[in-house]
Amino acid sequence: MMKLAHSRWDQVMAPDEVIPKWGCFIVGTTFFSLSILAFANLLVGAAPPVRFIGAMMALGAVALLLHAILVIGQSGFYPWLFSGILYGVAGMIVYLDPGLVSLPSLLGLALALSLSGSLRILTGIRLRPQVGWGWLVLSGGITIAASVVVAIGWPMDHEWLFGAVLAADLSAQGIAAIAFGLALRPATGDRL
Repeated sequence: MMKLAHSRWDQVMAPDEVIPKWGCFIVGTTFFSLSILAFANLLVGAAPPVRFIGAMMALGAVALLLHAILVIGQSGFYPWLFSGILYGVAGMIVYLDPGLVSLPSLLGLALALSLSGSLRILTGIRLRPQVGWGWLVLSGGITIAASVVVAIGWPMDHEWLFGAVLAADLSAQGIAAIAFGLALRPATGDRL
């Protein structure tokens, strides 16, 4: 009985489930492309840069949700689904309240980012025997670091710096997902 209760979470994504699905981790190219757009928006000074980055985060969440759909029926579905939902909530908070002037917005963003990052860390740890698992842990750690920066309120009075923190998180997620997918490639013999 106890085995059944924990079987879903104990095997977040078994290596034999990941290997045939390595291509779906290339969703990271979406995140990386969005981060380039976010950094470009910051550099050209387009108004309002933080709201634009919130929109890029929401689009990145769509990529996570699409990835969850690709692994539906497998035990890795729920962590990717919840991570996508939480990252989408974070993106919408930034989009709707770019200055994070209200305490609920600030706390909501910090909480959504930290939970999304935590889910990625747990997924990476569960994949530990799999090549490239550390990339997922690293990207989750960077998202949690971004949530800490947001929670202490440091960059809010510097819009460009706040946008750069969020854009760096997008970039880290993209690089990590691409690196994880490419690390799995030799194990499967698949082509891009």
